[in-house]
Amino acid sequence: MTRSRVFSPTTSDVRFDRAQEEKLAWDMVEFHRSVVRFRRRAPLFVLVGGGDFAEAITATLTDVARNHKVLPLDLQLRAKAWAATYRGHSEYEARQVLVGQCCPVSTAALAGAAL
Repeated sequence: MTRSRVFSPTTSDVRFDRAQEEKLAWDMVEFHRSVVRFRRRAPLFVLVGGGDFAEAITATLTDVARNHKVLPLDLQLRAKAWAATYRGHSEYEARQVLVGQCCPVSTAALAGAAL
């Protein structure tokens, strides 16, 4: 069964489904290579390989924030979209704060940059 969430970064709705969550998780772990050593990355590969994409993304964002790094623009836009899809979820606020620490550029500016 495929989960899907809807979020609205600007005016149009964008579907953020399980396949996109998986791609984001892998891309985040790849970016993570530049942030921490392999010893810390290994558990993230296990999470993604086991299908726990949300946990892998959250753990990666935590390490990025802890190391005072900023995500590349494409990952910022996707991470904000991913976090926004959790509206109504118990972890929504925490994910918004975490994404905000790694994504200092506003969603509107990112949407303009993506065009």
